Amino acid sequence: MKFKEMIKQYKSWPLSAHTITIIIPVFTILTLISIILFGPTFSFIEHHMSTLGTQRWNPNGFFFFDIACIITGILLFPFFYGTKDWTTENRISNIFLYIFIVIGFVASFGIIMQAIFRGDFQPWHWIYSAVHWIANFFFLAIAPIPLWRHKKYYRSITIICVIATIFNFIYVITAGVYPWIEWITAATSFAFGALLARNMVKEDFPSTFKS
Repeated sequence: MKFKEMIKQYKSWPLSAHTITIIIPVFTILTLISIILFGPTFSFIEHHMSTLGTQRWNPNGFFFFDIACIITGILLFPFFYGTKDWTTENRISNIFLYIFIVIGFVASFGIIMQAIFRGDFQPWHWIYSAVHWIANFFFLAIAPIPLWRHKKYYRSITIICVIATIFNFIYVITAGVYPWIEWITAATSFAFGALLARNMVKEDFPSTFKS
């Protein structure tokens, strides 16, 4: 495919697809840099995500992880706003969709604030982290309700959403005791977002850019 054709195709994508294709690579790259700078002792089993963003534990790499979270949180606002395209003629489904979007905004705000108030600043970091993960659980739990009735929704995506919801729930009720559950929750949440955006691209949802 020629470069111009690739650009044209990319411009035809909906807003949620544009943002998620930036979020995942940026978050992944900056997180990997932070892990490398943390050193060989880092473990997904033993270390929480916030460990990477805490200066006293990761003096060389905390900045990269915190920036990753701030960028991700900012870009998640247009991602969730873009999901308004999933509206249907069903009033109840639309109400749940708007609730999903608002909760998504809260989760996005939590990501930004827990990075600004990194692990060195307690109890604020813990508070905003709790805001994020609790909101994350609720938007994942609610997501299938407005989407299920939409004729263009790929229902198989719900499997990933359910998996993310279960891990998120376990992480919340155990008060974040197990770091590896946090990492799985984050990964499956991103996967659900990516698959939902792909669904929108495949079904020709409205483009972000007007031709």
